[in-house]
Amino acid sequence: MRVLIFTLLFVCMVRIAPASNGKNNEIQITSTNLQSTPLVITALGDTTIVSFTVTAAPKVHDEDTLRLGSLWIYDGPKYISSCLVEHGKSTERGITFTFQVTHDYLATSRFYVRYGTTNTFTRTYWFYLKDFVHSKSAA
Repeated sequence: MRVLIFTLLFVCMVRIAPASNGKNNEIQITSTNLQSTPLVITALGDTTIVSFTVTAAPKVHDEDTLRLGSLWIYDGPKYISSCLVEHGKSTERGITFTFQVTHDYLATSRFYVRYGTTNTFTRTYWFYLKDFVHSKSAA
């Protein structure tokens, strides 16, 4: 039973891992380059929890389609957890991901949006959650 659980966990982690392969272009998003990306990021919160809304264009380039969004939670350098974030409604602006994180885990936690073809991730946009907590961003 332990082997099965470990195997399933390993397969899931490999599927959403942020490590890039030779063909994947990873682009870190900051407030200075957000306008040149296919994302709109909004973060609103109170003293304990921040709600994020990330709207991603359904395509970048002709062959690259939005494949997934994933959230990686860290407590400083210590990895805590990661998960796929199911996308919500699709609008004319794009596909929306929403999630919440407590202030305690904002500093080094990240969100990834991956584009690609059916079998390969070709472009990944990612950002540190803390970089967008005090500003609303619009494309």
